[in-house]
Amino acid sequence: MGCWIDITDHPEYLHVVVSGSNTPETMRAYTREVTAACQQFKKMRVLVIVELTGPELSMLNVYQGVSDGSDNAAGLGMKVAYVDENPAHSSDNMMLAENIARSRGIACRTFREREMAKAWLLSDEDD
Repeated sequence: MGCWIDITDHPEYLHVVVSGSNTPETMRAYTREVTAACQQFKKMRVLVIVELTGPELSMLNVYQGVSDGSDNAAGLGMKVAYVDENPAHSSDNMMLAENIARSRGIACRTFREREMAKAWLLSDEDD
């Protein structure tokens, strides 16, 4: 099973839904697509909803995937609200991903609820 990425252009942000297998390859694919879409639509606010199935990624895989994706997006001024509602996926991995992105200059927060994520994304807060 691969992954499917649906990107919708809203007036103030991009709405991205990623579904498929929870793999390092999926993470690399959707981080590339999100960065490219932000540049294409000239919108740097993005709500990413992940609906991935399968075992949780290792912390090493999370670190490598987010590092690569963040390095490619560094300097663009992106603000990313990332939502993973799957309780089987570790909050520790979510916080690791958030910290890695932030350390590379990307305003990023992870959430379990879509409405909270959208409210933060549309706010003037970066932390």
